[in-house]
Amino acid sequence: MKGSFLGLLLMLAMIAASRLSAQTSLLDLTFEQIERQLLEQPPQAIVAMSQKFAVNDVPAPIVASYSYADLDSGKGYEFNFLVAFYHIVTYDATPQATGGFLRVFQFRDDRLVLAGDQDTPRKVGGFSTEWNLVDVNGDGIPEIEVDSTSVNGQDHSLSLFMWTGSSLHDLIGGSVQAFGFADLDHDGTLEILTARAGGSGIDALKLFGQNYRFFKSFSEDTGDWAAPDDNIVPVRPQCKAVEPDRFSLDEIQRSKNDRSQNNDDTVLFILDNLKQVNGYWITADQVDLASIVVSPHLTPLRMSVQHRNPNNDDDNHDKDSSSTCREMSWLGSVAVWVSRRDFLRSLQQLQPEGPLQAGDQLQVILNAFLRDGRQVSAAFTVSIVDNP
Repeated sequence: MKGSFLGLLLMLAMIAASRLSAQTSLLDLTFEQIERQLLEQPPQAIVAMSQKFAVNDVPAPIVASYSYADLDSGKGYEFNFLVAFYHIVTYDATPQATGGFLRVFQFRDDRLVLAGDQDTPRKVGGFSTEWNLVDVNGDGIPEIEVDSTSVNGQDHSLSLFMWTGSSLHDLIGGSVQAFGFADLDHDGTLEILTARAGGSGIDALKLFGQNYRFFKSFSEDTGDWAAPDDNIVPVRPQCKAVEPDRFSLDEIQRSKNDRSQNNDDTVLFILDNLKQVNGYWITADQVDLASIVVSPHLTPLRMSVQHRNPNNDDDNHDKDSSSTCREMSWLGSVAVWVSRRDFLRSLQQLQPEGPLQAGDQLQVILNAFLRDGRQVSAAFTVSIVDNP
């Protein structure tokens, strides 16, 4: 009897183990499986829109695009959620037939389960709608940016949503004509640059709590932008380099579990020949080194301003070396070192739409301020490669 009971326990344990091993992750689902499950669970609003634009009593086809997202861990690489954007396919070119609706799904019990909808009933997007994930506040959990254009293609509209745990909150309360994002006050949160309603110039919106509100205004005169108190015309390096610029999937994975105290390995960023967009050259010693931040929100281990001999080519770090870079090297350069381990851990946050793959090209942004308040920014490209 005792042997039979132990045998039963062993059999149950084997069944449980086989079920656990058979469980899949969200990343194991095929495109066809995801598409089928998404189209089985459309928002009612898109169903009504499909019926409204029916042709010969046949509803307009519903299409769902999607992106993987880490919406709960803040680590950037635990993809248990899908963000989906639903729209219809129609030959009707009226604005009423454009745009769509967002919906969030979580992977549970081997399938996609509805987790929440946008908290506003309005359509988002319009003509030429594109959407992506962007972390505007640096918490590691991406927001959803939806971009579209007007009928004539002249105006660019932006909507932005934040996942609250149960719904997608409309951060702007509508769409705005936007030029893009910029961290104007260098607090780690992106402001939105918008066209001023009813007049010329630019307004900046800042995130206060869970809503974007008016922050400050700028005129269209670039001289006004360059003033110390109201500066959004950036300073760019004419020559730059990142060393190394290739990282393997294997070392990225190892960095996530690295608990050692050794943090001496670094990644080096070099900015040469700084120049303001309006044409003024800037010497490197004008950079406020304490203000430097490397995306996504990495604090440098050390920084320095370097002055080099323009006739010494061996001292020129720029990988895109040119005569201009050599001739203007008297301006000096800024060198910034960040922890390689922390940098590797952060790379996934630069691509929140899904796991990193060999061949991915990621853009790393370095932001800083000059001592007079003008903003410095530079974009570097790093490559993800197969394991050696």
